[in-house]
Amino acid sequence: MFAKDRDLYVLEPGLHKDVAWVGQRRISTIGSLVGTALTITNGSFVDAQVSAGHVVIFDGMALEVVSVEGATQAAVSLMRGDVSGGAVPGVNASNRVAIVYDYSPQRAMVHRQVMTMLGFDVDADGFDESVVTNPDALVRLEALGTLHLIYAGAGARGGLERSLICGRRCIRSGSLLSVSGWWRWLIWMGMGLPRRRGGRIFLFWIVGKGGG
Repeated sequence: MFAKDRDLYVLEPGLHKDVAWVGQRRISTIGSLVGTALTITNGSFVDAQVSAGHVVIFDGMALEVVSVEGATQAAVSLMRGDVSGGAVPGVNASNRVAIVYDYSPQRAMVHRQVMTMLGFDVDADGFDESVVTNPDALVRLEALGTLHLIYAGAGARGGLERSLICGRRCIRSGSLLSVSGWWRWLIWMGMGLPRRRGGRIFLFWIVGKGGG
């Protein structure tokens, strides 16, 4: 998948406050943070399949996982503007609640749609992402689509209050999970239209905004 959970939080920092129940809770434990080193007292990052790109909610603060150093220790950072940059330490604290929510099922659904939109028969071709030469250009698209899916699902199942949240938070009204919806979204965001030539994927940029 092109987008990670940390990409969702960059766009929507309040994700864990609004719709954490939509995600899968991988870890809920007590931990301590010193600089960029997070150590938990019980549970296992390895067993919970926590990896780089996941987000730890530590004492209510969202920290992206840079790397997992062992079963009970991970290198974390405040949200970085560039994932290739160095880790940014948070505020040191001991014996605080540490929770990891995972949204990979939602990201996988949107990723499948993106691959289909790019012209791949995912059932026949599989999910070989190596043919995409500019995956970074698709991170925002995949993240926005995932957020739409998360909040739309929360609004549908959560009644009026959740629907209001969804209306306030969703990227736009209507479904992005249709092919025509994806085309319009790419045009409106100025991201262009994807094209596949000679086994290479690139974006054909659009000048101006397209119609519905």
